[in-house]
Amino acid sequence: MTPSQLRDAAERVRPHAAGNLGNAEIRDRNALATAYLAEHPADDWQPITADWLQSAGVPQTQDRSYTVGRVDSVSVVWYPPGIADESPPQLCISLHPDLGVLTFHDNATRGDLRRLCAALRIPFPD
Repeated sequence: MTPSQLRDAAERVRPHAAGNLGNAEIRDRNALATAYLAEHPADDWQPITADWLQSAGVPQTQDRSYTVGRVDSVSVVWYPPGIADESPPQLCISLHPDLGVLTFHDNATRGDLRRLCAALRIPFPD
C-alpha cells in the first residue's frame, strides 16, 4: 500500500468499528488508527518543496539550501533540485564543523523530513 492508501484506510477504520468486534478490539483498532494518523499528517507523502519550507519558517541560505534545524554539531539540510548540475532534491545530515554531509534521501517526502528531525530531536516548525 502507498502512504496515502494507508492513511485513507486509517481514516476509514477509526470511526467505523462495527460488526462482530468486541469492545477491546474496537478500542485497539481506534488506538492504532489514531496513532498512525497522528504520526502521518495528510501531506506526509508529498515532496519537500522550497515553498513548503518557507511557509514553515525555514529560510533559504546563501547557497540556496535550507537548514531545517540544528542540534549541537548536527544539522538537517534540504537541497532543492539542480544545486549541483541536474541533481535531484536531497535531504541531508550535515556534520559540523566541516566534517561532511551525509545524503539521507534523494526525493525525500515531508514525512521523511519530519521523522528525521524527530529522530535527531530537532524541532520542526510544522
